[in-house]
Amino acid sequence: MARRSTRPLAARLGLMAGSLLCALALGSAPADAHHSSAPYDREKPITLKGVVKDLQWVNPHGWIELMVSADGGKSTGWIIEMEGLNVMQREGWSRKSLLPGDRVTARVMPLKDGRPGARLIEVTKSDGTVLYLFTPRAVGA
Repeated sequence: MARRSTRPLAARLGLMAGSLLCALALGSAPADAHHSSAPYDREKPITLKGVVKDLQWVNPHGWIELMVSADGGKSTGWIIEMEGLNVMQREGWSRKSLLPGDRVTARVMPLKDGRPGARLIEVTKSDGTVLYLFTPRAVGA
């Protein structure tokens, strides 16, 4: 025989609703951390000129590997994070927007710790085409 609760219905519903809210709050913490822009310096965007080594058209975020030459001729590989594929497609991107060997100028939010990594704002191709990921108002334009 099934055991019946002696608590009133309102109390049981309140307990269930509270449990659901706690589960949702705990479950959303990792997603919030994943989408954080905390590692990037939004206040001091920089411009990088280089050659595309690779465009990774993958979820959850696309990536550009950009080879940037220093004054001494030594090249440094920068890993530049982009948005998810659906956002990139809405902004006019495709998996062929950037190809290995393309010379580009990228406006980025650099990593705060100084490593060669960044979050993309926009990229200008050698033919003058500009591909955006963030509107200029979203970052210190």
